[in-house]
Amino acid sequence: MRHVFPIAIVVAVLGGVLPASADDEFARSTWQPCADVPMRGSPWAVNWAATSVAPAPRLSMPSIGTTNVGAAEAADQATTGRRRAIAVEYSDAYKIRNKIHKIASYTTIPLFVAEYWVGAYMYAYPVNITSSLQSVHRTLGMSIGSLFAVNTVTGVWNLWDGRKDPNHRGRRMLHGITMLAADAGFAVSGAMRPSLRGGVDNYYHQRMVHRAIATTSMVVSGISYLMMLFGGGE
Repeated sequence: MRHVFPIAIVVAVLGGVLPASADDEFARSTWQPCADVPMRGSPWAVNWAATSVAPAPRLSMPSIGTTNVGAAEAADQATTGRRRAIAVEYSDAYKIRNKIHKIASYTTIPLFVAEYWVGAYMYAYPVNITSSLQSVHRTLGMSIGSLFAVNTVTGVWNLWDGRKDPNHRGRRMLHGITMLAADAGFAVSGAMRPSLRGGVDNYYHQRMVHRAIATTSMVVSGISYLMMLFGGGE
C-alpha cells in the first residue's frame, strides 16, 4: 500500500503530458476540477442572476364601521376645486319682499322704453311739445320713481337679511350698488328737468343735462336688472 500512492501520482502527471488514449481520456474525466462540473441537485447551487425578490403584498385598510374609506377619498377627489352651495334658510317676510321686488321689476323695461321714446321726441321736436305730452312724460317719470322706491326698500332690506349668505353674494352686492346709483341719477334728472324760466339758452343746456343723466341711469339700471334676471341671482 505504501507504493500505490506514489505510482498514482506519477500516472496522473504523465497523463497530463503524454498523449492520451481512449481509456486514458475516460480516466482523466473522472479527475476534472469541481469548477467544470455543473452542480446539479446540490442544495448549495444558487443562480443569482435568475433570483428576483417578489414585491411585498400591499395591505388595504379595512373599512371603519359603516364608512368606506376608499369611497370617501374618491368622492373628495371628485369634488376637488368645486365649491359646494351652502343652504341658507330665509324667513317668510324675506320671501314676500323678494316676490314683490321681482314683480315690480318686470315693469322696468317697458317703462324705460316708453319714457325714452317720449323724451327723445320732445328733445328732437321742442316746438311740438304740448301739455298732454309733458303730462305723459311726467307720469312715466313718476312711475319709474315709484318703481325704484319700492324696489329700493325691498332690495336693500333683503340684501341686509342675506348678508351672511355666500351664494351669489358678489352679484347681489353689485346689483344693489348699481341700482342705488341709478336711484341717485333719476333723482338728479328729475330735479334738473328743463324750464324756460331761465331763458332759452339755459333751457337747452338743462334739457341736454337732463337727457344725459336720465339715459345713463336707464342703461346702468337696465344692465343690472338683466344681470339678475338671467344670472340666477335672488
